[in-house]
Amino acid sequence: MGKIVIAGGTGFIGQALCDAFVQNQHSVRVLTRNPSRQSGGIDFIHWDPADFSILPPLLDNIDCLINLVGHTVNCRHNKAGKEAIYSSRIQSVLTLGKAVNACQTPPQMWIQASSIGYYGNSGDRWCYEESPAGNSFLSNVVLDWEAALEEFQLGKTCKLILRIGVVLNESGGFLEPLKKITHYYMGAAAGSGRQYISWIHRTDVIQAILWLFQRKQSGLFNLVAPNPVQNRDLMKALREHYHRPSIPNVPTPFVKLGAWLMKTSPELALSGTRVSAEKLQSTGFQFNHPNISPNLL
Repeated sequence: MGKIVIAGGTGFIGQALCDAFVQNQHSVRVLTRNPSRQSGGIDFIHWDPADFSILPPLLDNIDCLINLVGHTVNCRHNKAGKEAIYSSRIQSVLTLGKAVNACQTPPQMWIQASSIGYYGNSGDRWCYEESPAGNSFLSNVVLDWEAALEEFQLGKTCKLILRIGVVLNESGGFLEPLKKITHYYMGAAAGSGRQYISWIHRTDVIQAILWLFQRKQSGLFNLVAPNPVQNRDLMKALREHYHRPSIPNVPTPFVKLGAWLMKTSPELALSGTRVSAEKLQSTGFQFNHPNISPNLL
């Protein structure tokens, strides 16, 4: 039975990941701002990501530290929103890194969440782990996020960085607002509709993390399904799921207005990234959901 500590384990990915580790007979502790949450077999511990003091005893001699901390990017990218997105990611890595270095017996492995936002708006170009970074705000955030981890010399601790794509699930996450607007006959493609969405089902995210953990894999991996889709194809699949008719694309100015009303950034809908899963597949990992279909949604 392994000892797992997950920072940010109460979110959309974290909850499912905790359950998966427990089902695989691992001991799971979650570092969270909200320790009142309860779940079978999981120990919730109050933690402020700026607080180093409590961490060394918790991280000493564990099998794996997993850091999923990060303020949602689904917010307005104004000064306050950008600061929350940036500082939440960088601060947690710096605090955890300091704690790992203070451990007598450091964690065997550190799995660090990252994002395909690294690649920016890449158009039709395929993006691989060695591809250059984009030049957007989110690209710069990811550059500094990953660099914060790489700054630490962690000795025998195996470091694994996962650039996670757009995570889909039957409930919650990225699909939730899209399902609502489609249900009310407003499920149109955004802008040109040709922008790529490099998606992955939450089940595959969890299984990929377990797969790489079990193999003590180090380095950098894209966590995306092997077949990204264009925005128009995703919206078509949603309309088919809800038996809704085809409707014209939403012009870019109206997408921007809608994003403002929904308190989010229009770039999340209008930019796209076509990311490859080849490296993950080369390890032998098999996807449960390699393709988008109406039944998946």
